[in-house]
Amino acid sequence: MELVRTENLYLAFGGIVVADKINFSLQEGERLAVIGANGAGKTTFINIVTGYLRAKSGRIFFSGTDVTRMPPRSIVHLGLGRSFQLPQLFLEHTVRQCLELAAVGRIGTLPLLKPLAASVDQSEIDHTLEVTGLASRGEELASALAKVNESCLMSRWHWSSGQSF
Repeated sequence: MELVRTENLYLAFGGIVVADKINFSLQEGERLAVIGANGAGKTTFINIVTGYLRAKSGRIFFSGTDVTRMPPRSIVHLGLGRSFQLPQLFLEHTVRQCLELAAVGRIGTLPLLKPLAASVDQSEIDHTLEVTGLASRGEELASALAKVNESCLMSRWHWSSGQSF
């Protein structure tokens, strides 16, 4: 199944072309890397696909849905997101609480009279802890994680969609 597809993405800032007819396809289960020299347009491409920048022309599809004109928040709700180069955790919260906050952010609402833990699907949180190798560390403060574990949590946190990768 095709997860992400772009067709002829084009974007220019003034007279500087930053994306020129980019055609890309990512299949379910496939892992690809976007590589290139500094200034080659890697981040620009990711920003276009995730809605942070709007291409002047072309189309973007996620799981068959045209997301070309959707804002980032709507795209994330479909399950496509990105992580940023300077991720930050809520260091005073546990690893589990960080994932619960991410899940609530994806849902878009937090019930006022309901505890955070009761507002999200705990089986999704457990699954995420398992696939990130952090199952035994869920009740530790996020500040106690080594940088490598922190990066793993941040990656899963930003891409959290209820699906493993």
